[in-house]
Amino acid sequence: MSNHNLFIHGADGAAAPATAEQILAAARQVLAPRVRRGATLTSPQKVREYLSMRLGHLDYEVFGFILVDSHHRVIGYVELFRGTIDGQRAPARSGEAGSGQAGGGVPAGS
Repeated sequence: MSNHNLFIHGADGAAAPATAEQILAAARQVLAPRVRRGATLTSPQKVREYLSMRLGHLDYEVFGFILVDSHHRVIGYVELFRGTIDGQRAPARSGEAGSGQAGGGVPAGS
């Protein structure tokens, strides 16, 4: 039993308590514009919010980077590998890192 007071309306119009998953899904939907391409990361708080939305649901550590333009707008996000500082779970730079994602194939130093 949950102790929240949030409700959803069913197809018949009846209100029912929302599940934790429904609440989280609604929160992700509301916050999604903050993590889309073009979002501005102009303060440490905005970066924290971006990373929380982008990575907060993961149950593992990620090494990656955020690509931004000169106005701190998000161009893309690239995950290089998953794991920990002392034990990686997926091969680093497996040749597929970033492919199919924004910024994939960006040459080093560009």
